Amino acid sequence: RMTAYIIAIRERVRIAEEYQEYKRLAPLTIHGAPLERITRDGSFEVLEGADADGVSIIAFPSYQHARDWYESEEYRPALEHRLRGTDFRLILVDGADAEKK
Repeated sequence: RMTAYIIAIRERVRIAEEYQEYKRLAPLTIHGAPLERITRDGSFEVLEGADADGVSIIAFPSYQHARDWYESEEYRPALEHRLRGTDFRLILVDGADAEKK
C-alpha cells in the first residue's frame, strides 16, 4: 500500500452560499470511494507561512486513487461550487510509505 494525501487549505470564503453548497455535495462523493478523512476543519495552528482559514487532510490508498477522485464526474459539481465561492490550495502528496518502493 502506498498512501497518498490531499491536503486542502482553505484560504478564504468569498461567497458563503457557494461554500455551503460545496459542503453539502462533497460528502456525497466519498460514499464508496477509497479514502479516509484524517482531519476535517479541526483545530490547527499555522507555524510558518501564509495564514489559513481551514485545513483538511484526506488519505487515499494511492496517488492515482486521489487523482481519480478529484477528477471524477461525481466530485465535479461540488468542485464547481468550491471554485466559485472559495479560495483553496489543494496539495496531493505521496505518503512516506511510497518511499519504500
